[in-house]
Amino acid sequence: MIEWLAKLLGDVLTPAVRVFRRNRYLDRALSGPATLNTEWLEIIPNEPLNVERSHQDIVLYPDPPIQMVFDKDLIPANGIPANLEAELLGTNEVTYQPSPGVSETMTGDLRITSRSLSFKGLPKDVTYKKVRIRSNVDYPVKQILWRCYNWAEVHK
Repeated sequence: MIEWLAKLLGDVLTPAVRVFRRNRYLDRALSGPATLNTEWLEIIPNEPLNVERSHQDIVLYPDPPIQMVFDKDLIPANGIPANLEAELLGTNEVTYQPSPGVSETMTGDLRITSRSLSFKGLPKDVTYKKVRIRSNVDYPVKQILWRCYNWAEVHK
């Protein structure tokens, strides 16, 4: 009896664990191609956004990737840094701001391929019905995602 139960649980849990390991990020597309500028881009998801894991980010994929150069510091090749702002509007009518700073992924030839704005400490009992994003300069993106993940799982 115990052997049969162990086999059944193994048969059920093993595929679930494999899927979980493959899908460390829960991503929802918020937008396809768009150009951010000084006006708020308002995105209303088909279904409200939820806090699904320990970390929630808005991830932007610049198109084309942003070429960076060294000039005392690492700066965009055009000399104009993009300052991104974002907000989430909860179903409780409260507006939530991201944590200060951005996280970026960069290629070996100094091209930024993604930028993330992190929303830490969001209430789990609230859903988020609207996203607003803007930039101080024109900032073309090929995609904007809502990403949920557990930090310990993706930073091993």
